[in-house]
This record gives sequence, C-alpha cells and structure tokens, in this order.
Amino acid sequence: MKAVRAALFTPIPALAVAATLLASSCAPARAPQAPDMSLPGSDGRLHSLRESSLSVFVFFSPSCAYQTAHDARLAALSEAYAPRGVAFFAVDSESTGSLERDRAEGERRHYPFPILRDDGGVLARAVAARYSTASVVAARDGRVLYEGAIDSDGLHLHRDARLYLRDAIESALAGRSTRVMRTEVPGCALTLW
Repeated sequence: MKAVRAALFTPIPALAVAATLLASSCAPARAPQAPDMSLPGSDGRLHSLRESSLSVFVFFSPSCAYQTAHDARLAALSEAYAPRGVAFFAVDSESTGSLERDRAEGERRHYPFPILRDDGGVLARAVAARYSTASVVAARDGRVLYEGAIDSDGLHLHRDARLYLRDAIESALAGRSTRVMRTEVPGCALTLW
C-alpha cells in the first residue's frame, strides 16, 4: 500500500513540464498598444496617432469586398462622432499601397476621413491587425479599448446587426469599458510587408 501511495504522489517529470508550459501559456498577454507615431494621410497631412482623445483606425484594402460593403457605414460613423472629438482613419498597411492610390480610393469612396499610409505595417503589427476592416479604438495614451469587427455583418449588411465599433465608441466616450472588447474580423487578409 505504501508503494502505491508513493507512486501516486511522486511527480512525473513529463507532467511537471507540461504543467509548467500550461501555466506559462495562461499568463495574460500584453495588451496591444497604438504606438506614438505619425503617419502621412491621403489628405496631404501628417497625422499623429494620438492627436485626438479617442481615435478609430480601420484597416483598409481597396480590393476587399468586405471593405466596400462597409464604406457607407464607416462614413456614417465618422460623421456622427467627429463632432464629439473622435478621429477616424482608414489605415493602408499593405505592401502594394501608396498615398496616390489611397488618395484616389478615398475620393472614390467619399470617405470623410483620411487614409493613412502605414509603410512597413508598423501600426498593423502593433495592434495585431491582420484583416481589412479590422477596427481599433484607442485612447490618447495608446491604450487599445476595442479591437475587432465593425459589426456582426460580413458582405451583406443587415438592420439588426450588432454594431460593435459604435458600441465601443459610445462606451469610451462615456468613460466606461466596452462590454465586448474583442471580436473576430471578417475581411480579407492584409498583404503586409
């Protein structure tokens, strides 16, 4: 009986290693942070990523149907929240992009906000954006308050969609945490550097 008891309470090296690995993988991940930098915009200006008390970055790919489907909804959000001090930006982090292309796309899509050129994908990597339409709400100090989809829609917009980005902006303006801080992004994979 003593031998059985001893065997039950003797640590097995493989289990000890597995437990250590599991514990380290459960450690909280470092929250994404918008870097303190400036990017050139399709409007000919250099924009600080922290120029406003609240900034919204929506990652952009001109050839993505998800992007096109959400153009009007993004423009409406920008027009609704700009008077409340929220800065909206589309962000082109793709290796094939250029300010000239962004300027033409912004005009064609009637964006009321500039498209920022993120050469090298620095901002995209800092906030872990991998798909077009990935949206980030960031405070002036760079804290990411929300990251994910614009809404619960994909290619087809519905009246009863869950408006994640709008809800995150409203929560941030009210000084409270958003109920949904992260969502999956339907979109096209960004072609980063």
